[in-house]
Amino acid sequence: MSNPVHQEISKQMLAIYYLESRSLPDWDLILEVIQLAKIEPSFDNIRYANWLFYALEDLFKIVKHSWVTIEHIDEANHTVTLIKHDLFTNKVGVIDSEPFTYSPDDIRWDAFYKDKTIDELNANPYVNQVDQFEYEVLEKNERKMELLPEDYVNERNVRDGYKQAFEPVINREFARISFFRFIERIQSGNRISSKFGEPELVNRHQHLLNYYNMPEFQTEIRSTFGKEYLKVFLKDKTRFQEIQIILRDLPSIKSVNITENNQTDLTVYPGRFSTAKEIQAEVTSTLNVVFAGKPSDPIIKDDVLDGISEPIYKKILNLISYFGKNLEKFSSLHSKFDEEGFREYFLPFLNVMSASHSATGETFNKIGKTDILIQNQKGENVFIAECKVWGGESEVTKAVDQLLERYVTWRDEKVSLIIFNKTVQGFSAIVAKAIDALKKHPSFKEYKGQVENSRASFIFKHPEDPAKTVELELMMFNCTGN
Repeated sequence: MSNPVHQEISKQMLAIYYLESRSLPDWDLILEVIQLAKIEPSFDNIRYANWLFYALEDLFKIVKHSWVTIEHIDEANHTVTLIKHDLFTNKVGVIDSEPFTYSPDDIRWDAFYKDKTIDELNANPYVNQVDQFEYEVLEKNERKMELLPEDYVNERNVRDGYKQAFEPVINREFARISFFRFIERIQSGNRISSKFGEPELVNRHQHLLNYYNMPEFQTEIRSTFGKEYLKVFLKDKTRFQEIQIILRDLPSIKSVNITENNQTDLTVYPGRFSTAKEIQAEVTSTLNVVFAGKPSDPIIKDDVLDGISEPIYKKILNLISYFGKNLEKFSSLHSKFDEEGFREYFLPFLNVMSASHSATGETFNKIGKTDILIQNQKGENVFIAECKVWGGESEVTKAVDQLLERYVTWRDEKVSLIIFNKTVQGFSAIVAKAIDALKKHPSFKEYKGQVENSRASFIFKHPEDPAKTVELELMMFNCTGN
């Protein structure tokens, strides 16, 4: 990389990579790269321009939308009352600030607010919007700098400006590369200046490479004031809330906090009767399933011919509970789901709980297709579940009929009815109605109680043998987005 323009811009991109800078290269310098590729369209100049375009496009990944709306204008005092709205790509819903008063100077007052109504100022929500991009949060935390109302301009124009400027020199025959792949390429073949070859920076570079090559999660036992706790580090920084929801439901854990220190991590405290080593083992086993890795400690190791043990049945139900609660938090995901979509959501997780078992959807069993069927390598059933979207008590009765009459064979003894509420407000009342409907079913035998507020256990008469029973777990999830 002998061209000085390429060298200069590479230094600035490396500074972003090393977390020494949060600013993109100057626009004038980027234009030099584009103009060089236009005027002298050599292979190296075109290739470098394409590399840079894709690297910048990667950094322009939006992680947060912010905008303000005007609540009140005080013409006499030249003040404006506003509410700031934040929408994160890794969170559900909009976070609104408390109303706050802003006093613009005379120039800004005349330019933005004078003689304008609230409706006029709020007419176009994109006018008062600012997007925060990936390069601004490379340091793992949100940008701390507070934006003034006049800073709320539509920065997507900036992103689109980059695309338009690069368009004349983009060659689609070059494969798209990521920002990190761009960094690897400009550092290879001694193409970088001596500054980034110094031992200290080489060590830092190796540290970053180690970070990006790290496994999906790592755990570490720490102690303070003689009490041990667990730290959990995630490779994917967007999944902290999701993993927090999953881990805090483990019976051995007292609490799980998202902590912000030098880096974001999870702090996990053991329950009263558990040790840090015990929760480390349980967290590791659970996260192996969550991240769909090769199951080092499968929850199902053996099963008997006529079913599975009670502990294994409960573990399967707990897994479904973990992931169902997680799904409740992501309305952008579940809002488009029908019964088939809900079923497909669970299958990847259930398929990594054992190397010798498989979970399939819409699988023939007896005289119908059950939504979720877990079988061992011999093709023997170990678990059956039916997924339904809430449609009233009568639909619950029909779903149980479907399970017992169409899917349950003589050897099947453990099933689950999973119900998702998508539209009805008052989830507690719906849970109560579903439980009542199951108690009124002709095959109902025993109500064992609620495991938690949206999950209950039942015993039903076996449809093929009066000497046998079927355990049925009702599991309900509120996917209304509220």
